[in-house]
Amino acid sequence: MTVNKENIRYFVRDILGCGCPEEVFNIIDPVFNIKIDNVLLRGKINIGNRLLIYMIEGNGLNLNSLIPFLIDYGKKERDSKGFNRLRIVLVFEDPEAVKEQAISVFQNYNKDEKIHLHLIKKSTIPPFYS
Repeated sequence: MTVNKENIRYFVRDILGCGCPEEVFNIIDPVFNIKIDNVLLRGKINIGNRLLIYMIEGNGLNLNSLIPFLIDYGKKERDSKGFNRLRIVLVFEDPEAVKEQAISVFQNYNKDEKIHLHLIKKSTIPPFYS
């Protein structure tokens, strides 16, 4: 299987709404299914050594502890590797069912303005492999 970088670019630009300049997409470096502590990231994507994306399937997980963990862990990685932004992408079958809780946890947690949370419906993510 080959990573479909055009689908990742589409996902970042059109689904997440990233306004990154085009040259940032010269580097698209995804790693899939990696474990950090007891959390399985479905994807960790480096876009241009500027944007760090964490993707995780959120169904059945405790958002009250998951979101703060991802903020803290991701912020450390973002800062230590010199990225500008961190986007945490929680993937659900029905994001509307958890939207209020997830946004509340995210907004009330200590973070900076360069960390973003996205709740994405699983069926809207293009295939990253071709």
